[in-house]
Amino acid sequence: MFATVHIVGSNNNLESRDIAANREFFERDAANVAWINDTFEQARTQQATAIVMAFQADVLENKTPWEDFPAWSGFRNSVGETLLPLAKRWGKPVLMVHGDSHQFRVDQPFKLDQKPLSNVTRLIVPGASDVRAVKVTVKDASFSFEMLTPAR
Repeated sequence: MFATVHIVGSNNNLESRDIAANREFFERDAANVAWINDTFEQARTQQATAIVMAFQADVLENKTPWEDFPAWSGFRNSVGETLLPLAKRWGKPVLMVHGDSHQFRVDQPFKLDQKPLSNVTRLIVPGASDVRAVKVTVKDASFSFEMLTPAR
């Protein structure tokens, strides 16, 4: 199952000093939560073997030493309180693909209740000065990754 979610950088546009930005954030965040819930429901109904969720933001940009999604994080509701609990409950592989940080990385940094979510993998695609593609293969409910080199 593939889904895209409108989660953007700069704290997901949650800006306490801008009423219009806050209005936009809360409306979009509610739509994202509904979309994420629907994605997991469709994956369950269709007996998908994995979910790939793509968005722009590095959702851990506001991470503190004490918590991944502090109260002021624009990613707390959509990711910390919705996507990650659904991924844990679903139990099958979930791949979260994003840019924003621009440094290629594959890791499993997400935790829920201080426990690692071993079924959730993050792929940060390269960008900015290093624009290349990453080939993702999904086979037998697991992911493999290959950085593609541009043709010369």
